[in-house]
This record gives sequence, C-alpha cells and structure tokens, in this order.
Amino acid sequence: MFAQKLRSVVYSRHLSSYIRSSGWMRSFVAKSPQDGNGQPIPWIPRPAYLLLEQRILPSFRVFEYGAGNSTLWFASRCESVIAIEHDVSWYNSVKSRVPPNAEILYSELNETSNYEESIKDYAAALDIAIVDGRRRNECIMQIVESSLKDSTVVILDNSERAEYTDGISMLTSNGYRHLQLCGLAPGHGAETSCSFFYKSANVLGI
Repeated sequence: MFAQKLRSVVYSRHLSSYIRSSGWMRSFVAKSPQDGNGQPIPWIPRPAYLLLEQRILPSFRVFEYGAGNSTLWFASRCESVIAIEHDVSWYNSVKSRVPPNAEILYSELNETSNYEESIKDYAAALDIAIVDGRRRNECIMQIVESSLKDSTVVILDNSERAEYTDGISMLTSNGYRHLQLCGLAPGHGAETSCSFFYKSANVLGI
C-alpha cells in the first residue's frame, strides 16, 4: 500500500513538472499553443514537436496549409515561411504578428480559389511542406503533383483521422516513407498524431 501511494506521489510530481515545463498548462489556459516561457509553438503532439525542434535548420524554407503559432515558430528558426489561410479574421490576426521572413496568403474556399494549388509556385525550393488546414486530401494531391525536392519532408497533422487515409495512401504510393508520432498536443487532453512523410535523403535525417 505504501509503495502504491509513493508511486502515485512521484507520478503526480512528474506530471506536474511536465505540464509546467512543456507549456501544456500555459497552452490550456491561453487556448493557444505555447512553450514553458509563453512563446508560440506548433499545435502538434510533443514527440513531433521535439523532433522538429532538434533537427530544424536556419536555412529551411517552409510552406504551410493553415497559418498560426506554427508560422511564428518556424519564422523564428527558418529562412522563410509561406502559409496560406482561408479564414480572413485569423489571416489578419496572424499576418499582424509575423516577422518579415514570413508571408501569409489569403484564399477563400470556393470553386475558383487556388487554395490547394498555392504550393506549386514555391514547391521546388521547399524543405518542409505542412498540411494542417482545410481540404487536406486535396492539398496532398497537389503536393504529390508538384515539383518537390526528394529531400523535402511532408508533415500531416491529425493523421489519426480516418478521413485522411486517402491522402496518406497518395504519399506512400508515391515513394514516401511514413513516420507517425503520437502524444499530447499543447493544452489538449486527448492523444493525437502527426505524421512525417519522407524519402531517403530527407532534410530531417529521419
């Protein structure tokens, strides 16, 4: 009985330390992903975040479907970031906070918009392409059809969702290997997944 209580105390202390140091509690309160110092971070599972944090390089060029705190985080660490956003109020909010090396594009979601195709103008220079916005399967189709380098890593957030199975199949059938990382995202109590798709000579050394 004593050993069980002791394990419970130790576990609770470790958990308390984790939710403070990782920024999980800050994120929960602010309803926005932050690290332990209150700085913006991507809203992805912690294992995926740690992989990026350890292996990202200042020379990287990044494209995102979906703008947000991840845009600010990549902009603080990479050469350039381009993000496309469909929500005009959120677009204006993020655009007002990004540094000069980040560009936020706005595109409505309708039959005449170029939301999915927007990556094609930048594909040849990209090191990382992130799918975390709307119409994800359609965005992945454009990625597969674009002129990405073999070294480019494609990242799909929330990859545990059944509706993204077709997009995952498109990538793997086009020669990409698949690494799925699961865990808690900042401020979230439910486990989620983030997937990395890559080829042999990828920029993250996976």
